[in-house]
Amino acid sequence: MDAKDIGEHISSERRKRGLSLYRISVLTGVSIRHLHQIENGKHDVRVSTLQKILKAFNQQLNFTDT
Repeated sequence: MDAKDIGEHISSERRKRGLSLYRISVLTGVSIRHLHQIENGKHDVRVSTLQKILKAFNQQLNFTDT
């Protein structure tokens, strides 16, 4: 999974939940600009930032062997 795939997944989940970039920014402390860049695959997302976003979605980061 590359930055574009992750960004698309985050954007899809955010829209599915009816959350704006502004709301996610408030919930995570991550700037709207940074979130926008992540969603558009223009910026790699750090694990710590991904954890904040997932927490806003009420989800957890789980690693599985494939």
